[in-house]
Amino acid sequence: MNPLPAWATRSHLKLTLYFLLLTGAALAGSWWASERMQTDPERMQRWWLLSVLALGLLGWLGVLFQRLRTLPARREELRQWAAQVRSDAQRYQELFESSSDLLLLYEAGTLRRIDANARARAVLEGRLPLESEPWPRLLRERPQELQELEVRAADGSLRRMEVRISGSQFLLISLRDRTREREMERELAIRERLSSIGLLTAGVAHEINNPLEGIANYLKLLENPQLSAEARARHLGQVQHGLGRIRDLVRELLRFARPQRGDASIDLAEVIQAARKLVALSEPLRKVEFRFEGFERPCIVTADAGRLEQVFVNLFLNAGHAMQGAGSIRVRILRESGGRAVSVRVEDSGPGIAPEHLQKLFDPFFTTGEGSGLGLSVSWGIVRAHGGMLRAENLPGGGACFVLDLPLSSGTG
Repeated sequence: MNPLPAWATRSHLKLTLYFLLLTGAALAGSWWASERMQTDPERMQRWWLLSVLALGLLGWLGVLFQRLRTLPARREELRQWAAQVRSDAQRYQELFESSSDLLLLYEAGTLRRIDANARARAVLEGRLPLESEPWPRLLRERPQELQELEVRAADGSLRRMEVRISGSQFLLISLRDRTREREMERELAIRERLSSIGLLTAGVAHEINNPLEGIANYLKLLENPQLSAEARARHLGQVQHGLGRIRDLVRELLRFARPQRGDASIDLAEVIQAARKLVALSEPLRKVEFRFEGFERPCIVTADAGRLEQVFVNLFLNAGHAMQGAGSIRVRILRESGGRAVSVRVEDSGPGIAPEHLQKLFDPFFTTGEGSGLGLSVSWGIVRAHGGMLRAENLPGGGACFVLDLPLSSGTG
């Protein structure tokens, strides 16, 4: 509570002293009247009545006089208070208008828009479709954490916005435009995907070259006009087998290079196996032994299969480089006892991660080798976009471990 101003304190003290003097005078008068008028009750009654009226009038006049004396001070205080209110309102209005976030103010009960800042007016024309989902749910639940959703701007474009709702009687809806950031993240993911394709291409080319040499040899044999029908059929079968092998290799590479396909219910074990088949052709992983645990039953998650496959390709390639092409990788799927989340542990037998690098491992462009420094950063962003977490640690017996936590789809055992 703010302390009283000096003039108000002095005014209260003066009024208190004035009423004390009136009280003292009334007590003295009562004593004098009781001594002089004991034998005349009627006179005594009139005197008391006049005394009460006189004391009331004197008290009222004293208060009125003191109020009139303090009126200029009160008027000055009111002027200063109004100036302070105007200054605060102007300051907060400037902050409201200059915010880079889109701010909209609504009445909580009627959802009538009260105000919108310049950024909200420019992007959304100061309006939000609060009657359509997911806005009714957000207004009802008012989650504490930031919610990211697509909002259609006034120019018709879709923007990725982080939404925060606060307030009780009045609702402040704050939206932060993350469209450009998400586009940059997507561009980085594409760059990293292309970098991974470049690393895998040499292995794919080597694998394609072997069946091509076989096909060339069988085609040479088929040129012999004396070849029996049985031998010709056998050689054609070998040619078809080689072409099928090439087709499968190219299909695997194209599938990995294909842009993201959107979220769907997928088997995480199948995604990991697909990533393993892809990297098995690359030079750092040709001699690496893979061991899988917990793959006996499906592990269904809602995710983009292509993007998650990119995460495991990055983790496998990093492990292969760390082990310099020799060692083992153990992949374990661990389900929480409650059945709501799954952890995938990718453990290698390499030298581990230097302690000073653990905190910077997922920073963009941080690398200890010749890579782009984007692989782990992009992987971290992909996992976060799926509502999960990616972290790294060292194993007690040596080697590095990357732990990927993801929420399971509802109904997954």
